[in-house]
Amino acid sequence: MMILRYIFLFCTLIFMVACNSSEKLPPYEYGSGREKLPELTLFNHDKIMKDLLGPAPIDVKTIGILVYEGANTMEVIAPMAVFSEMMSVKIDYIATKKGDVKTTLATIEVSKALDDVNELDLLIVPGGNKQGLLETMANPKIIEWITTTDKQTKLSAGIGSGVYILAKSVGLAGKQLSLPWYKAKENASLIDVQYSRERYIKDGKYYTCVGHTASIDMSLAMLGDIAGSPNLEGAMLDMEYDPQPPLEGGLPELTTDSILNRAMLHHFDIDGLQFINDQKIQSSTDIVNIGILVYPDFFTLDAIGPLVVLSQLPNVHVELISTGDKSIKSGRTYFGVDKNIAGVNQLDVLLIPGGADGTWAVAQDQNILDWIKHIDHNSRLTSSVCTGSWVLGSAGLLEARRASTNWYRAAQMMERYGATFTGDRYTIDGKYWTSAGVSAGIDMSFAMIQYFAGDDGTKHAMLNLAYHPQPPIEGGSPEKTDDLVLDMMHQMYDYLMAPLIKK
Repeated sequence: MMILRYIFLFCTLIFMVACNSSEKLPPYEYGSGREKLPELTLFNHDKIMKDLLGPAPIDVKTIGILVYEGANTMEVIAPMAVFSEMMSVKIDYIATKKGDVKTTLATIEVSKALDDVNELDLLIVPGGNKQGLLETMANPKIIEWITTTDKQTKLSAGIGSGVYILAKSVGLAGKQLSLPWYKAKENASLIDVQYSRERYIKDGKYYTCVGHTASIDMSLAMLGDIAGSPNLEGAMLDMEYDPQPPLEGGLPELTTDSILNRAMLHHFDIDGLQFINDQKIQSSTDIVNIGILVYPDFFTLDAIGPLVVLSQLPNVHVELISTGDKSIKSGRTYFGVDKNIAGVNQLDVLLIPGGADGTWAVAQDQNILDWIKHIDHNSRLTSSVCTGSWVLGSAGLLEARRASTNWYRAAQMMERYGATFTGDRYTIDGKYWTSAGVSAGIDMSFAMIQYFAGDDGTKHAMLNLAYHPQPPIEGGSPEKTDDLVLDMMHQMYDYLMAPLIKK
């Protein structure tokens, strides 16, 4: 019972008493002659999906993500976003105490303390900034908890500098580990492990990766190992994980010496291990104010991907802006957001993330649409990720423009707003930048860095964030997804969204 199954069950129970709203929409076309499933109903879906998805290779029911002050935002959020594709799995953020925890770029609400969790099937340990690492690696309670918890996990994972926290806790002597690039060989020798140059690697039950954006690749690879290839294909399509960076980079060997030397200027050590502080890129960019609108049930990586990437810009002030409340729910995550639209009158860059029914609600809210139009009047760039284009379209900003959007009924949705769907990973039409679904916002955000800070600035940002994506399989678009998995996903989307978007 994996990807989106419970969404389908929920929506079916709600809508089965009414006529099938999807029948009032034109049939979808993702290439001629593609095989389709029977129409899924409450009575046949269990057998059809069981036959299609197959049994889970590894029975994982509980996942815990360690969170601490200064933990790397991407490394905390990416695993939650990826593993949330497994709807029947319980996933918790876990910290020394419950409440709000400030990661490097966002505040999240943690509902589980260390003492509340006795066992996990999968433990994930992210890295963090200098202060976060210093305090965490010196905290005996955290180290002891990791040690105890790891003894009964089926899988354990370290991300970036979190690999060193995991190694200090459980001892990984002799294991092959993927480590952040700076002083990797020296650090590997110090903790008595074998350094692997792979972006992510598995040795026994332990997964490790170089950190930052590699947490997406590793989490997807783990999902495939846990849930099987069809589930992985569905997750990658849901996240549209088919990366297309604007430049080749993200590795030391693909980065100029001048950039590497600047990056290595800011280093520190903990217990003899050597780290570098991620520094903002160098450029002559003017001060830029960037606002990312968040609202109930936006897609988490739609906003957090751009937040992490665009925060690399020098002279930039980038922040989440809520439609109202100070606590905004996104999937299984609650974000603390200090600023809302009532207090923001001007931005250089506005970005609207996507979602599902939450996005549709925003697209019908005239007060929010009026605010967007007001901000757009003086913005340098107005942009969207995924179905955030529906919001821009509802505000009348995409009329007669070319646009990218989420794969689901893309051409049809853009047509209703007077726009032309390009099918590109991201599309630039004047000052309007739109991207395909979820992970495409990361590529678009690196293109924005290129726009503001040039190729060198982009290369530096890609190195800082280890952006050299290596998906575990080819997928992430309708064209690259198995016919039956595509049809399963489309039918589920229709049950959720067709009652809303039907004309």
